[in-house]
Amino acid sequence: MPKLASPAATSQGLPLHAHMQGNLGQSPSDTLVLVGGLHLASPSADPRTAPGRLLVLDARTLAPMTHVDLDPHFGGVGRVHWCSRTNQVVAATASGACVVLYSDEHSDKGVKLCVGRAGASKRKTQWVDEELEQVLLERAGAELEIAAQRMAKGKGKKGNALVQVHGGKISKRQLAAIRGDVVPAKRVAERGKLAAQSEGGGAIFFAQSDTHSKPPMDRDVDPREAILKYAEVAAKDPYWITPAYKATQPEQVLADKVVEEDEAERVIAKEDKQKVLRRRDF
Repeated sequence: MPKLASPAATSQGLPLHAHMQGNLGQSPSDTLVLVGGLHLASPSADPRTAPGRLLVLDARTLAPMTHVDLDPHFGGVGRVHWCSRTNQVVAATASGACVVLYSDEHSDKGVKLCVGRAGASKRKTQWVDEELEQVLLERAGAELEIAAQRMAKGKGKKGNALVQVHGGKISKRQLAAIRGDVVPAKRVAERGKLAAQSEGGGAIFFAQSDTHSKPPMDRDVDPREAILKYAEVAAKDPYWITPAYKATQPEQVLADKVVEEDEAERVIAKEDKQKVLRRRDF
């Protein structure tokens, strides 16, 4: 565990920018530390006009190993970041510029990532010539022609407004909308068949069929008689409980006391509790 009271290594006297928020950037192997700072030619040099410098320190001892000087018009270096995927160093400067440092031999991952990524897909367009434009105007009707004339009136042009807006190109969906193509539904045949069988459409047909599929309810039958009928069948031809106890208890042994009132139940519970206490005493 690292001890905050006694650090492993310290480094003092680094030429850092006093008016920028800096940070430390580590290499992917965690062996180097990057620090952004200034390149002061003399102790009396102005830090505001000094060029930026990227310091490379040893991660264990923080001893300076090398440095990279930036262009003077960038200013001092504030925050740095070593990208492990592209193996490139990104530095933010005081002038607001973002400087990317890389090596021609070791920083080829950035090019590979750009080449391997597929380009953005483009919408397929269809060119509308003059003959097709006339056909579209005839099929679209007088409303589209009036709208085209109104739009072309302000620009001093004549023709199809849609072709003028899109530069002569039109998508496949827009072309189908202008021509008035009928898009066939997936379940038109089934929907028409159900509507023909019913009186008001598919929804009413399904509602009627659902009501007919339900079993009829015997509202005129007395529920007590129906329950007793099943009780008589269970007494004459037992199926579950009686056959299970046929070998161990041929004759049923039922409780002698039948309690129906709450007060009697409390008395029996009290007697049972007293019996348990007596057994514990023995």
